Amino acid sequence: MDTEANRHTIHRLVDELPEEQLDQARVALERMKRTAEERAKRDARDAEVIKAHLDELNAEAEDVLGYQADW
Repeated sequence: MDTEANRHTIHRLVDELPEEQLDQARVALERMKRTAEERAKRDARDAEVIKAHLDELNAEAEDVLGYQADW
């Protein structure tokens, strides 16, 4: 996904809006930007937690797989 190209397209579309819709579009864009930033921060935190417990998670997964039937 080319976020820079998407950003350019979105800004071009906003520029084409009638004046009375600009404020609403700006608010919506700001909300989307904030949501994307929050999601990126949450994903980074999740990745750090997974990395911190990687050995235990892998050991648990191997243990669980040991109980699966060989079909």
